[in-house]
Amino acid sequence: MYQTLWDRNRPHFGYTINAHSLYLQAIAEFGVPGLLLLAALVGAVIVGLAMRARGRQRSLYGVLLAAAAVWALHAGVDWDWEMPVVTVGFFATAGLALSPRGRARAGWAPSHNTRMVLALLCLATIALPVSIVGSQTRLGQAEHALYASDCAAASPDALSSIGWLDVRPEPYEVVGFCDLQRGMPRLAIAAMSEARSHDPGSWETYYALAIAQASAGVDPRASIERALRLDPLEPLTREGARELRGASPTEWVRAATVVRAAALKSNDLSIVPS
Repeated sequence: MYQTLWDRNRPHFGYTINAHSLYLQAIAEFGVPGLLLLAALVGAVIVGLAMRARGRQRSLYGVLLAAAAVWALHAGVDWDWEMPVVTVGFFATAGLALSPRGRARAGWAPSHNTRMVLALLCLATIALPVSIVGSQTRLGQAEHALYASDCAAASPDALSSIGWLDVRPEPYEVVGFCDLQRGMPRLAIAAMSEARSHDPGSWETYYALAIAQASAGVDPRASIERALRLDPLEPLTREGARELRGASPTEWVRAATVVRAAALKSNDLSIVPS
């Protein structure tokens, strides 16, 4: 994600999730192919409106072309494009403006069975957003319960979030912190390791794993040093590296209490409720 790249390479400390630029975020998260696909989409709209602006209704299409150009330029410097009222309106207007005019020409029409297959494929695309919504709803409940020290509610909600969508690291981190609260650091290591496997590029998963390891008397230095390399300007990774630099299990266990308390008070972890 863009946030991961920002944390690793930022020139100064600052909490950022999204890039201001749609195009920068696209290339950061989807690479060159993603940027090309986005450029093709936006470019098709602008070119289509520009061609229509040369016709009889040039005034109307000229206005729409100007609005599309403003949207495309503004999306490169600010995140208003994330607001449905702005972006849905842009593409809805573009779709109406660029739709075919006059009587439709005769052409291929899908058969009944083909239409059924296409309809089922469209319905299947709903599964992922529904899973994300279900997972996020449960995760939000788990986060609030965790920071209210109510692991009796946090753990089931986190497990439910995993049941909806098991590829996110945050629910595993909630389970891990609750395991630590219950005095079961070995189980916490397993949960934090699972979180790390789902997001190995994030400093947070290594940081959480280091806390669990230290709480169990397992050497956390490799994990906390990895977290520090992934985000050298993060106060939590700096404090964690300083506190967990001891050489004995006794020192690690004692320092883990300090580091864990700092983590649960911080607004820099993604599992902190907004």
